[in-house]
This record gives sequence, structure tokens and C-alpha cells, in this order.
Amino acid sequence: MKRTPLILLVFSIFAFSSPMHTLNWMLEVDQGSVLSTPIVSGNSAYVCSYREGGRSGSISWAGRGEGRVEAGPLVAEGKVVQVDHSGLVKCYDIYTGSELWRFNASDDIMASPGYDPETGSVFVGDDKGHLYRLELDSGGMIWETECGVSIRTTPAVSDGTVLYSSNDGKYRAVSLDSGDELWTYSTGLIADSSPAVCEGVAYIAYRECFAAISLADGSEVWNFQTDHTSYCSPVLVGNHCIFANGGNSVYAMNVETGRSDWRFVAPSYGVKDVSYGGGKVFTVDENGTLYALDSASGDIQWIASLGYGSSNAPAYSNCSVFAGNDRGELLCFDSETGKQLWVRSAGGAEISDSPVVFENFVLLSLSGVALPSDRSPDSPVFVDVDSGDDLAASVAASVVFAFVSYAGSLNSAIGSTICIDAGTGAEYGMVNGIDIAQGSREWWFGASSANHSSPVLGASGIALGSTAGGIMFLDRRSVQPVWFFNTTGALSSGICNDSENLVFGTSLGEVYSVNTLSGSENWSFSTDEAVFSIPVSLAGSVFFGCDDKKLYCLDILNGSLIWQADCGSRVRQAPLVSGSSVIAVATNGSVLCFDSQLGNLLWQVDMSNGFSGESVCEDGFLYTASGSGKAVKIDAATGSVVWESQLPVEPNGPMVLLSGSLAICSKGSRVVFLDSTSGSLQSEYWTVGDPTGLTETGTGSVLISTDAGVLYSLQ
Repeated sequence: MKRTPLILLVFSIFAFSSPMHTLNWMLEVDQGSVLSTPIVSGNSAYVCSYREGGRSGSISWAGRGEGRVEAGPLVAEGKVVQVDHSGLVKCYDIYTGSELWRFNASDDIMASPGYDPETGSVFVGDDKGHLYRLELDSGGMIWETECGVSIRTTPAVSDGTVLYSSNDGKYRAVSLDSGDELWTYSTGLIADSSPAVCEGVAYIAYRECFAAISLADGSEVWNFQTDHTSYCSPVLVGNHCIFANGGNSVYAMNVETGRSDWRFVAPSYGVKDVSYGGGKVFTVDENGTLYALDSASGDIQWIASLGYGSSNAPAYSNCSVFAGNDRGELLCFDSETGKQLWVRSAGGAEISDSPVVFENFVLLSLSGVALPSDRSPDSPVFVDVDSGDDLAASVAASVVFAFVSYAGSLNSAIGSTICIDAGTGAEYGMVNGIDIAQGSREWWFGASSANHSSPVLGASGIALGSTAGGIMFLDRRSVQPVWFFNTTGALSSGICNDSENLVFGTSLGEVYSVNTLSGSENWSFSTDEAVFSIPVSLAGSVFFGCDDKKLYCLDILNGSLIWQADCGSRVRQAPLVSGSSVIAVATNGSVLCFDSQLGNLLWQVDMSNGFSGESVCEDGFLYTASGSGKAVKIDAATGSVVWESQLPVEPNGPMVLLSGSLAICSKGSRVVFLDSTSGSLQSEYWTVGDPTGLTETGTGSVLISTDAGVLYSLQ
């Protein structure tokens, strides 16, 4: 982040701020950003900040194949399965890069393997039309079947059926148990789209058509004509099947009706593939423009540039988006903002397939990088892709794996597996202890990864979340780590502290309860999408929203599901409690009130343009603000709107009630104050950077944090 000296901005703060607010002190917390609300206890405030660090993407290990590698790998159960043009199937340990087994097919393998998690089986098709079912653990062949023509797509498995396509324009279904052919579906053209299957239906793309076919007998369920040739592999998201048409459009097909619920049209062509994660659909056009679309509406959430062209879909993992360009660069973006976190060069090679994600790992296919000829193809080597120099054989906690095709001075093109560190090296986090009377920093503790949520105070310590996954618990007196709890996904929600148990959600949809004293897991609960909503406890239950559009109620003692409710859109705000009711604020603009014990819907208010930041509920009233800049006060008992007020600027963060005022974090580097009774504008306060958090100190003052790393105390 480019820093602006605070001394140059002090005049503007006082020149434009209302005399209603007196500045007690202003503190630059850190040379970075504060993206969460400060937490106050006694005379101290606790706030998390982060700095941008050095470059990420150093190589950890590499292992060679025997032919060109143009297809992305399969990653499952801690194993990486690579295929290449020599027909070699090779399995590595994902953490060490050591070879576990190999299998030789009859000809070139052009497509990524398929996988069935229920049986632990890998499915590989080759250029002579052989389809193999292999054991993931050993590489042993279970059966082999032959169709006589090239197989160049990834097989899909569902309901005891394996579905794949071949170059004679047919989709073939074979028995999972025996490999015997069950039926065929003919397109009359080359079938280059890998199928997606769900609930007995397969979804495919060919020429100018999207189609759904029955997995039971191959009969056509629906057919949708487009205006451009598409060989996109579709992505299933809820009741939508997402396709790119190969031209400039992305369609969200309703799986029940076979009609398009929304269509996104890019300004440029070359939109060939799509991916999904964190409530967003991602696609890239031929100019290297990366689009993040709302999966429910198709609206653009943000746009970023890859610098060069790209024909492959990005990949989502742990609140990050990984995308490669034709210059051979792997770029990492923040999935919420589109901010570029880091870029890693792979020596100028063109990226030939979409990234593949697994836990904290991303896998990539490249081509055109020369590998020194003295490397042994049978064991892992440690090399720098730019120079070929040996590197230390250290494996980082969070890494990116890249599959590379090398075509240099070698007699034949050789593929290799490269392991690149991709973790949170682009950022590192800090927790700061602030004397709120003096406005001075008493202490700080540095963490290896960023934390974008507020710290949580327990009786004996401070809990911090990590974008690299898990939480850390610090002793409150010594400010030293007491225990760590690791998760596979990034901590995407804030932390709920209930009776010395910590409850939080991750980017992979897991919700955990952890004992504060020991750091041991009490229970975990799995959802279908990321959990950004801070859990809230009430009367033996814990409530949280999810990107799968549901509000969940769990037993806080054992994590069992009590009820769940469909909210119609993603729920990213913390649920709000009013009496015996719990209120969910959805991203599409709906406010829904439920009975906290039964889950019955009591009332619903639908606003426009969605909601921004975190809402607040107090004394029987709910206060929230929309993306269009409208603040709303709602009676929490009836759902009736008390007042609406148009803000002078779009809200961009949490809000807090302060002695008759409603303070709202907003864009344009200011906090807006409204009269909480009437909704009328009282004042505005300008800050250095956009405000990101507000909290009362209990002494009549308010603390404001900003993304420029500045903390304010106002009277």
C-alpha cells in the first residue's frame, strides 16, 4: 500500500469534520491496514493489523514425468495424480513430492483424470480410446474398456455410472463396477466438453448448444441454443449450471427449466471457461481481464487484469483467486476485493490448463520451460524455474503445486511437477495493545499470516484468526502463544466466544467449536459453502449464516443441527438477536426474522441493492444500510420500517449506536452520524483511509479504525 504522510492530512481532518466530535487522539497503529473493529476491555483496546510483506511463490520441490504435461492434475486424499503425453500416470505425495506409484496407459493422455471419492477410484482416458479405472492408493488397474476413438475429456462419476466423451461426438456411460457400456448420446460433432453430473443429470456443452441428459438412459432433458461455439466444462452452483459460450457470454442455466436465469456479456471475446467459489463466478476473456460475478445475479463484483491474455478459468481457494496468464505468470487476488496479492513467474511458460485447488494447495499446468538434462526422471528434484538452480528441500506449510511441460534442449518434451510456496507470504498480521487514555501502543505481537477479523478476549487470553487457516491463543499477560488450532481453510468469519468455547467458520464451509483453555476441538459442522458470518450464541444454540444461502441453528454443546432456513441469498453478516428472535440479513437485500427455537419465519422485509457492512440490533430495533447508500431502521418485533435515510456516501463497514446517534463506516474516508430516532443527518467525520471499525469505549468516546492503519478516539 502506498503510504501518505499523516502530517499532510491532519488539516483536512479538522477542516471538514463537524465540531460535534472532539478528537482525543490519533494513532498510526502500523505501516499497513486495520480491517476490523477494535475490542475494548478496561483501559486497553485490542486491534489486529496487517502489513504487506515480500514476494510469495518460492519453489519447494519438483518431480519429473516422461512426456508433455498439458492437463491439470487430480488431487485427492493427500495425493497428486499427474498424466502426460507418454501415457504415464504418476502419483505423488502432495506434501513431500515423493513418488507413490506409476501406471502406463497405451497412448497419450490429454485430459485430467476423474475421481470417485466413494470407491477411491481414478479414471483415465487415452488417445487410443482406452478408459482405465485405477485404485488411488496403489495405482492398480480394476478394469479397462475401449471405445476405439480418442478420449480427451475428464470422466465424471455418479450413481454407479462413469460418463465420458470421445472424438466421434459421443458421450458414453459405462458401469462403475464392470466398465460395460450402458448407453451413448450422440452430438454429431467432436465432444470436447467434460460433463458435470448432479442428481441423476449430466450437463454438457457442444458447438452452439448447452444440454442436460439423463444419467439413467441418456435421454435428453433439455437443450439450449447459444450464439457461439462452446466446449466449456460446466460448473454446478445450487440450482444453476454455469456455462461460458466461447464468445463473450456466461450463462446461468436453471437446471429445472433449461432456461437462462441470467447472462453476463463481456466487452471482449474469448470467454471460454468458468469457475466458482465464495459466492462468485470467475471467468477470463482473451485480453486477460478477470471478472468476478455474483453467482445469484451475474452482476460484476470486481474486475482485475492478468496483464496478458489467458484462455483458462481461475481457481478459488481460501478467500483467494489464482489465475495464470500466457506469459507464464501465476497471480493471486483477494476474492472479496480483487486486489492483487502477489505474482509469481514460471520462467515465461504458457499456462495450458486451469489451476486445480485442494485445501491450501493450487496446481498449475505450464509448457515451454527448459529443464537441465542432468535431472533424473525417477526422483524429485529441487530447482528454480527461472534458472534451473537447486533449491533447499524445504516444504512450506502452505504451497502451490505446478505441473510443467518442459521443451528445451531435451530430445523429447518432458513434464515435471513443481511445488511453489503460495501461502500468505504477501501479508503478515499483528495484534496491538492500545492504551485508550493516552492513545499509545503498549505492545504488539507479530503473526506469520494476516488476520482480517477482530481479536476475541477470553478470561485468560486473546484469540486470533488466520487467513492461512486456524486460530492462535495468546496469554493475556505475557502476550505469548499458548496453543494453536489448525484448519484446512482460511478463517473467513469472526470468532464467537461462548462460555470459554470459541466458535468460528472457514472458507471451506467448516464450523468449529474449540475449547479456550486447551485448544482441543469440541465439534465441527460442515456446510456446502464458505462461512463469513460471525457465529452468535443464544440460550444453548449457536447461529450463523453461510454462502449456501442458509441460516443455521446448532446445539452449542455438540454441534448437532437444530434447524436451518433458506434465506434466498448469501448470509455474510452476523445474525442479530432480539428477544427470542434471530434476524438474518442477506446480501440480496432481504431481512428475515425467525423464531430462534423453531426456525419459523416471523417476518421478511425486502430492500433493494443488498446490504453493506455489519448491521446492529438494540432495544428492539434493527439498523442496517444498503449498497445504494440508504440507512434503514426496522422494528424487530413486526418488521415494519420506522425510517429510511439517504446517506451522503455509500456505507462500507460496520455501524454502532452511540448515545442517540447511529455511526456508520462509509466510503470516501468518513464516518456518517445519524440521529437514531429520526434518521436525520447529524454530522460527518473524515478519516485517513476508509473507516473499517467502530466501537464504544465505555467512557463516552468512540474508537475508529481505518484501512490506512490509523486509529482515532473521538469524544
